[in-house]
Amino acid sequence: PVEVISREEFRNGSSSDTTVDSPYERAREQRYEAAMLVGEDRTVGGAFGSIYGGSVLGYYSPGADRIVIVSDSETPTVDRTTLAHELVHALQDQRLSLLGGAANPDERMAETGVVEGDASYVEAKYEERCAGEWDCIDRPSGGGGASIADENLGLYLTVYAPYSEGPTLVHRVKQRGGWDAVNDLYTRPPRSSEQLIHPQDYPRDGPATVVVPDRSTNAFDRASATRMGEATLFAMLWQQRAIDRSTFGENPGPYSAYNYSHPATAGWAGDKLVPYFDADSDDPSMDGYVLKTRWESRSDARQFARAYRGLLTDSLNATSEGDGVYRVENGSFADAFRVNRTGRTVRIVNAPTVDALDEVRRGD
Repeated sequence: PVEVISREEFRNGSSSDTTVDSPYERAREQRYEAAMLVGEDRTVGGAFGSIYGGSVLGYYSPGADRIVIVSDSETPTVDRTTLAHELVHALQDQRLSLLGGAANPDERMAETGVVEGDASYVEAKYEERCAGEWDCIDRPSGGGGASIADENLGLYLTVYAPYSEGPTLVHRVKQRGGWDAVNDLYTRPPRSSEQLIHPQDYPRDGPATVVVPDRSTNAFDRASATRMGEATLFAMLWQQRAIDRSTFGENPGPYSAYNYSHPATAGWAGDKLVPYFDADSDDPSMDGYVLKTRWESRSDARQFARAYRGLLTDSLNATSEGDGVYRVENGSFADAFRVNRTGRTVRIVNAPTVDALDEVRRGD
């Protein structure tokens, strides 16, 4: 069954968490703060709620076995491309898989790139036929969702990456092996957003294993580690204007809307983010983290480190304290940072104060 609802009805029926009351949510706050996408003045749940409330065009609910189309017109109307997209999701659920079982957000983004990339690719091929050999119903006039607030643009890029980069991966795989090869993606999906952004790296170039030994003091408790990934690091630099934004719209892949590849992040080989919770406080603003990134070459590591230091000094007005230490005094990312590059590795340590950096990680 297909149901059409208004955007107002969709917003009223959607809920977003605005509190941080579990270790998982606290770690999630640190992940998006480390990505410079959600600062300490708002919650990750609230930021995502704002994005989804204004941008979702439709969805397939596997539990309810139904499709819901979200319409922006006063008289709710079906958009044929959105319906085509969601029908593919229903078919995936019946015949293949909706995936989504990966252990970390970056790998889940890659799996989503298969599911959404396949649906978006079929949607695009459908539209090509509607423009030529097929006689299709008209599309409703009007916009495709509300605009995204500027503070949410970088976060939106992480949401949209599977929709933008997935179709190119599916197209390239289909060129190599036909639809059977596309179906095989559901049993052997890409393992990182790098393989979405650079489909030529699939399947051979998997993410490197990165280890972050615990060097914290008793002042901080180590939380479960996760992975940022190339797409999120790109969104971070893009959001904070640490890279030229104009390249985002240049030379996207076939059937893709944007280009998530940039020299400052294209050499990504792997990373690990470890959140650290203040042992005496439940306030997430008192937490810290260690982000260790591995790059394909020393040159790649230098480019990322240079862009990241520029993010701190130029975008966040950080002052240098010497020995790779920076202090951001004001704003939603006000904290202390230590940035070190050794060979192909760039390590970033974050803490509420300069003195606390050695409590999060001693020695470097």
